Amino acid sequence: LTVTDLVIRVLQEVKEREDEYSKLQVLEGRMKRIPVGFKLA
Repeated sequence: LTVTDLVIRVLQEVKEREDEYSKLQVLEGRMKRIPVGFKLA
């Protein structure tokens, strides 16, 4: 691996984490609108 390859790999991992965090924020926003007594099953 070259230094450039390593930097690219690390930046890709960071981007994946940021994308996952964004998805979690959207999910959290949806969950806040669920009524307190809501039963899924």
